[in-house]
Formats: sequence, C-alpha cells, structure tokens
Amino acid sequence: MIDGSREIKVNHPQVVAKRVIVTLDRRVVIFDGKSYLRYTIQNNGSEEFAFNTISIEAGLEKDSQAIDARVIQDKPENKVAPKEMIRGVIVFSSDAVKDNTRLTMYLRGQDNAAIARASIQ
Repeated sequence: MIDGSREIKVNHPQVVAKRVIVTLDRRVVIFDGKSYLRYTIQNNGSEEFAFNTISIEAGLEKDSQAIDARVIQDKPENKVAPKEMIRGVIVFSSDAVKDNTRLTMYLRGQDNAAIARASIQ
C-alpha cells in the first residue's frame, strides 16, 4: 500500500473472432508486484464456444513466450453457451510489464492453436 499502484493502458481492448467478442479492461492495474487484467468473453453465436487456455505472452507472435499467469473466472469450465459470457481476471508478475515489451492475451484451442488474440501493449 505504501508503494501505491500504477497502471498501463491497453492498446486494443476488444477483438471479435467467430462471433465471440473478447473485451479487456482498458487498463492493467499493477499493485504489490502483481499485474491484474480483467476480461470478458461473450458468445454472440448460435453454438457453444470452447477454448483450452487463456495465456499472456510477451514478445512478437513468432517468438512469443508465455508468462506465468493465474486465471480466475466466474465459470470453472472454458465453455461459453450461445448468448452467454464469462468474466475473469488474469494475474501475472509485474516484472513482465516493461515499456518496450509487447504483451498479448491469447485464447488457445485444440493443439495450442490461437483462436483469438488481443494486444495489451
């Protein structure tokens, strides 16, 4: 609490993939050595949307490295029924947040394929 908090602005807070809207909070809050990013995944399609993982990765797409992160969401399974949404928070080390590091949130599916990605910074 003594050190306070800081934040970084999210570059592209919304992405649409296969009638699914991924929305990030407009800022990453950094507090006590941890970074917190809120997100929603809304399914506007007529079929269930499923994904395997959510990850935060640093670097360019071809050379990106996954950052150790904890995902906390309001549903335990990674499935979103039609017209429903999942809300959550991704918590990761603030050491990963540097001014010149590109950070991206990925929704990954089968065989680790990228389903959607949203640029954080």
